[in-house]
Amino acid sequence: MESQDKPLVIALHGDLGLADRDRIAGLFPDPQTAERLVIDCTDARSLDSSILALIMTYRRRVQIAGKDPLATIVAIAPPRLLRLFELTGISRAITVLPIDER
Repeated sequence: MESQDKPLVIALHGDLGLADRDRIAGLFPDPQTAERLVIDCTDARSLDSSILALIMTYRRRVQIAGKDPLATIVAIAPPRLLRLFELTGISRAITVLPIDER
């Protein structure tokens, strides 16, 4: 039996863009049943606008499902991506946790 407290983690790696969008979109859980989604950007070097739009579209789906996006979606971001999340407003729409780059 799986714990409902255990989040689903999507780990992003490398430079991600339009060519990766559909593959990544397929990893996102159904917002009706998802309790928490962690988007781990620790190993992502860059995210283009199509990936950022994908995150925001999922946020909207979570909200439509009657859930709080700030409690449901958590992104873990190194400094190089934290600034991107801040500039695009994503850090106000979902929970973004900064981490140190190694």
